[in-house]
Amino acid sequence: MESSSVEELAAHFNEKLSNLNTVCELRHIVNDPHCKKHVSTIERELQSLEITMALLKQEISKQKEQLKSVEEVKKKFHRLIKDVNYTTNNIPARLPNNNLQNNNNESDKTAQKVKPLSKPGNIKTENNKEVKRTERKHCPSIEYLTVDEFEEVPKYMKGRVTYNQVNSLVDELNKTFIAKYKILHMKKSTMNDISRKRFENYKIQENKDTEGVYFVVEVDIKDFSSVKMDAITRSILTTLRHCGRIREVRGGKLTRYAIIESY
Repeated sequence: MESSSVEELAAHFNEKLSNLNTVCELRHIVNDPHCKKHVSTIERELQSLEITMALLKQEISKQKEQLKSVEEVKKKFHRLIKDVNYTTNNIPARLPNNNLQNNNNESDKTAQKVKPLSKPGNIKTENNKEVKRTERKHCPSIEYLTVDEFEEVPKYMKGRVTYNQVNSLVDELNKTFIAKYKILHMKKSTMNDISRKRFENYKIQENKDTEGVYFVVEVDIKDFSSVKMDAITRSILTTLRHCGRIREVRGGKLTRYAIIESY
């Protein structure tokens, strides 16, 4: 043994002597029935403790495996939260309207159920109240682009235009179509001078290629929306043509932007 001082060396040997004294005191235990009984009891308890320790080790190993599984679930959960947060923060301001055609079909079915009147004028309800006859004029809408459609548009074509900018212009174009065809379906007797002038211009713009086609021109877009016909707007119009939402009908020094109806 290595000791740095005589005191440490003395303490070491004193401990050894103390242990020897204890052993000497216990050397006659084997022949003492009372002590043998206690030793047997202690031995049984030690065996029981060994079994308990073995079971605890098994349980600890099992808990470690479960902890690994919990950690994997935790990682997946965090990834799911990240994906949900990304999706929530990147939901487009406008979503494609897949129910548009279904709504039109329902309206057509409803219209077929109405019995035609023999004479124009007012009709009476079941409550014998007179209401004015109204005729629904169908003006289709340009459907929004989906994110996938927008992503597939070549970069050179859309430039720096964003997805929301494209669908914002779709909103403005739909407003323009509604405003134009509202005038076209008005009775001339209800038109003011401005509406009558526009009605006449609309009729002049029509030709054999526009029969059954819903279209607007640049003047209409300027009149009924806040859109400026700049480079960005023209880039978006090109994108809409590429994605099959509109097409151009040229003729008579006019460029007509016509809706491509989806069926």
